[in-house]
Amino acid sequence: MVEITTTTLPVKQKPGYRTPLCWLTLASVLEGSSFLFGVIGSETKDSLTSALQHGVESLFLIGGQFFMLCRYIKSRKEAKVAEEVKKQKEDHERLIEKLKLEQAAIMEAQLITIKAEYEAKLAEAKKKKPTTRRKRPNG
Repeated sequence: MVEITTTTLPVKQKPGYRTPLCWLTLASVLEGSSFLFGVIGSETKDSLTSALQHGVESLFLIGGQFFMLCRYIKSRKEAKVAEEVKKQKEDHERLIEKLKLEQAAIMEAQLITIKAEYEAKLAEAKKKKPTTRRKRPNG
């Protein structure tokens, strides 16, 4: 029986301080501690909570817009690269066709030259060697 084993690669995790959860938790702990120890009065707690909430919402909106912008830029770059590759392929095909036509023209010119040389040699041979006709016996 064949045994199939699967191995999973370890997932590389980010350090904790690089996660949004860490920063949100830290902000809420700081706000709660400040209110608990009397640094922030009860009248300013609501306005501070509102400001913090607005700040977090703004960060999420800006982050989302930045993500969409990055995705758009990446897709445009991929489209440009694909268009450039397509253009290069078309240019390559045109170049191959041009080379084929040039090669055919060169071969045709060589054939014409060879034919002209052959005809010249044939004419020269006819001039040197007179043609004699054989007489038919009367009979």
